[in-house]
Amino acid sequence: MIPLIKTEIIERKKWIDEKTFVDNLAVAQSIPGPISVNFSLMTGYRLMGMRGALLGLLGTILPSFLIILLVAAVLWEYQHLPVVQAAFQGIKPIIVALIAAAAIKLGRRVFTRLDLLLIFGIFLAVLLFYGVHPILVIIAGGVTGFIRPRFNL
Repeated sequence: MIPLIKTEIIERKKWIDEKTFVDNLAVAQSIPGPISVNFSLMTGYRLMGMRGALLGLLGTILPSFLIILLVAAVLWEYQHLPVVQAAFQGIKPIIVALIAAAAIKLGRRVFTRLDLLLIFGIFLAVLLFYGVHPILVIIAGGVTGFIRPRFNL
């Protein structure tokens, strides 16, 4: 979703700039709920206040809801077919590739300095090797971002 959102609201519509996008993305990821919904609420609010937030919410939820409802109705009937099961097996690695591509594209713009890359590496290691809960890592990242400029770190 992130690459699609970015293309639509920055490149095509030019509603917000790259820095605002990254800021909104950071906040949208740190609050509970689906990132696309959080992001659309924030962007809609920035553009048109409460009306924009509501329109952003509906524009994000309704199309997905209707498509999933249609697909679920069809798949319920044909879920036992080997071709349907094989298709879902093929989709799984594609989903991982899309997430990786979004992370790489975003990383190129965020990691403009070596210190930010180092902070990323430390927090990634904490997540992967020490099993720290992601919420604690998000909080620690926010605290790090708050403290660093005050102590010239």
